[in-house]
Amino acid sequence: KLKLHPSSSLESPKYKVRNTRLKVHPHHNMTSIPFDPRLVLGQIIPKNAIEDLKTIASLQKPQDLAFKKYNDLAQLEYKIKLLSQKLKGLNVSDEKMKKIDKKLVDHHDEMLKASKDYMKAVVKSEKAILKFKAGVQVRDANKGML
Repeated sequence: KLKLHPSSSLESPKYKVRNTRLKVHPHHNMTSIPFDPRLVLGQIIPKNAIEDLKTIASLQKPQDLAFKKYNDLAQLEYKIKLLSQKLKGLNVSDEKMKKIDKKLVDHHDEMLKASKDYMKAVVKSEKAILKFKAGVQVRDANKGML
């Protein structure tokens, strides 16, 4: 709940503050908050700015998910390498180590594919975001002319 202090200059009917919450559909969770210079603590921002940020966040989501997949695979590779080093320290047979090394090579191929997917997702989402922002600028410029 947002309450205004009685002496606040925002008490006019024009700035009536209601009990509102930003609702995001559970399947459209934002993975990161897009930057917007209008988001300053204590500043009133237009409702369409929040909607614009939700749209940008949804356009960023494939990029964020692709990065998460790549990052998870990188962490797994680190763990496999660490385990391999520990096993070598325990003098595990070369035959068993070859199996682990083969898994590491296979995993490296999967990581390479994930990095390519991430790169494609970045290019696609950034192009979509730029297109959306251009439309927002045109919309805002047209509002200013009215």
